[in-house]
Amino acid sequence: MSNSPKWRKASNLNQSELPCSVKSWLLNEDSLTSQLIKKSDGDFSVNVLRQEWTYSYISEEKILSLLPKQECLIREVLLHCHNEPWIYARTVMPKSSLVDELEYLRNFDNKPLGHVLFNTPGIKREAFEVAKLKNTDLPHYVNKSILESSNKKTNDENVFHWGRRSKFTAYNKNLLVNEIFLPNFRP
Repeated sequence: MSNSPKWRKASNLNQSELPCSVKSWLLNEDSLTSQLIKKSDGDFSVNVLRQEWTYSYISEEKILSLLPKQECLIREVLLHCHNEPWIYARTVMPKSSLVDELEYLRNFDNKPLGHVLFNTPGIKREAFEVAKLKNTDLPHYVNKSILESSNKKTNDENVFHWGRRSKFTAYNKNLLVNEIFLPNFRP
């Protein structure tokens, strides 16, 4: 995902812009993981694409109040339902957040992060920002995974994906979770 999508507060979005098929999912504040497990009757899995120490995007630095080039653990996954990628998720975890109570997130493997976040005492989630993303806004390996698992044409410039992101705070430590709804997503 690049810096190019125009993220804006969901509260500033004209509700008529959102397709009904995505609206209830995009703006739902409950655990997306739990919703996907329920929707897929448990046929759910997490495919870790990348988990490495690197730098966040400028827009992510701003949300997390990070200094430029502050190292973060970036975790990118595809959430699969019925063996199809429905959601691309990118979590930005500043190094300073992955200590003490949240240190275990350094080695999270293929477990769904949503279960942990929503079961953490005192977790707070800020309001969503939403964006309409083009294929070129997604990493090439995400587009490749979509193509491999779908009959849908994903390299078409007219294909858009709705996404949301929000900052979570637990134990006075911040994380940013981005969730992009892919073409296979069936609400």
